[in-house]
Amino acid sequence: MSADQVMRRCRSCKKQTLHVGPQTSHLLHLIMSVITAGVWIPVWIIVHLSNSTRIACTECGRQRGLFG
Repeated sequence: MSADQVMRRCRSCKKQTLHVGPQTSHLLHLIMSVITAGVWIPVWIIVHLSNSTRIACTECGRQRGLFG
């Protein structure tokens, strides 16, 4: 599984640190959406929102996100 990496200001560390989080497999979700005639799209949106907001600081481990 690959991960998104971004430099952000951490609220706990009070400095710019590297933040990492899971990456959404858009190709897999596109294939599933085609196979299920679009029924999979809500799942894709939920997974993408969850993954794009669940990013953790590599210094202190503080995690920001909808479900974490």
